[in-house]
Amino acid sequence: MKKYPIIKYFIFCLVLSSVTQLFGQNNSLDVDVEQNKEIEALNKKIAELEKIIKSFENPTDDLEKEKRQNRRKFSDLEQTITQLQNQVKELHSNQKSNRQGTSNSAIQYSNKWEKISNWRQLKKDMSSTQVVIILGEPIKVDASLRNRTYWIYSQNQYGSRESYVFFEDNRVIGWREPNL
Repeated sequence: MKKYPIIKYFIFCLVLSSVTQLFGQNNSLDVDVEQNKEIEALNKKIAELEKIIKSFENPTDDLEKEKRQNRRKFSDLEQTITQLQNQVKELHSNQKSNRQGTSNSAIQYSNKWEKISNWRQLKKDMSSTQVVIILGEPIKVDASLRNRTYWIYSQNQYGSRESYVFFEDNRVIGWREPNL
C-alpha cells in the first residue's frame, strides 16, 4: 500500500468530496424545507390578512345598503306624514263646516230627533258626525259600558232612555226610535 499513497489520497479526497456534497445537499434540502415551511406560514398570514381586509370592506357595503334602505324608509315616512297632515286638515275643515251646518240646522230644526223620517235614515256603521247631522245633538250620553256608548234623545218620566242610538267603537250598531 505504500506504493499507491497518491491513489489512496485521491480516493480519500473523492470520497470526502462526495460525502461533503451529500452533506451539503442534505443541508440545502433542510434549508429548502425550512424555507418552504416559512413561505407556507407567510402565505397563511397573508390569506388571514386579506380576509380581515375584506371584512372591513364588506361592512362598508352593508352600511351603504342600510343607509339607502333607511333613506327610502325615511322618505316613505315623510310622505305618510304629509298625507296624514293633509287628512287632518281636511277633517278639521269638514268638522268646521259640519259644525256650522249643524249649528244652523239646530237653530232651524232643534228637534230633528222627533221626526220618525229622520230615524229611518239611520244605518248601521254610521259615524257620530253623520248621526248628529240626521238627528241633532242628544240630550244625554251614557258611556258607562266599555266600548259601547248610548246617545239618549228622549227619556221617560223615570229617567229611563226611550229613544237612543248606540255605538260600539264609535260606529252605530243599533237604535230605538221614539214612540211618537
